[in-house]
Amino acid sequence: MPARTPAEAVQAYRARISRVLSCLTTAHVDVGGGYAPSAAPHALIMAGNDAVALRGASRLTLAVSEHYTITEDSDELAVEPLREDWERLIHEAAAR
Repeated sequence: MPARTPAEAVQAYRARISRVLSCLTTAHVDVGGGYAPSAAPHALIMAGNDAVALRGASRLTLAVSEHYTITEDSDELAVEPLREDWERLIHEAAAR
């Protein structure tokens, strides 16, 4: 279902990411930067940007933060993650 407002688009995006992460952790996912389309990217952050323990007996932790923009295409609002975030993570992982 297409979003009718920027707030609906952002909340749908946050809900989708929260559902995915709920398989790994109970940490809360929040958004920052408002709900209006902007030249500056907005932020999606899990657990205040702190690393959290994963479910189960594992000693692994996870930290999630992402920048996104709110776009409007043919009268439909959407949230698009910034590709630069993923490219930086891939580059950092490859350098290790």
